[in-house]
Amino acid sequence: VWTAHTFAAAKEGTQASDGVHRRKMTAGAKRSTRGFPKSARLRKSADFRFRPYRRFEADGFIFYYTNRGKGRLGISVSRKTLRNATARNRVRRLLKESFRLLRTRFVSFDVHVVGGLELSTSWSRLKRRDVESSLEKLLTFAGEGPAQARNER
Repeated sequence: VWTAHTFAAAKEGTQASDGVHRRKMTAGAKRSTRGFPKSARLRKSADFRFRPYRRFEADGFIFYYTNRGKGRLGISVSRKTLRNATARNRVRRLLKESFRLLRTRFVSFDVHVVGGLELSTSWSRLKRRDVESSLEKLLTFAGEGPAQARNER
C-alpha cells in the first residue's frame, strides 16, 4: 500500500532533491592537491598534433612524445584494442596514476599514449609498477633517464 509517508521517505538522505544531506557529508572534506589537473592533460585535438615528435613502443603501449612540451599526458585506448569498457578505463587509470607519480620528470614532455594490440591479452595482468616501468623506459629512451634524474635532486 502506497501512502504519503512512503513517498516522503524516498526523498530523504542522498536522494533528497535539495542535496542537504550530501552537503553535510562533504562539508569538512578537503580536496586532494595531488590530483591530475586539466593543465596536465592533452585535451584538444590540436594538443595531440605536436611537431616534431618521436615514437617509442614498450609493453603494449605506443608513446608519441615531444620534448618541447609542458608536461602533459594524452591517452588513446580504442575500442578496437580493448572491447571491454572496464578494461579501457582501468588502463587509463593506471596510466594517469603512473604519470602523476612521475610528473616531475616529465616537465618538458608532452606524451600521447596509444594502447597497442598486446593490451588486449595483457590488460588484466597489468599493474601500476608495469606502467611506471614503461614510462621509465620512455624517459631513458628520450634521454631523461635515471642518471640525469639523480643529478636533478
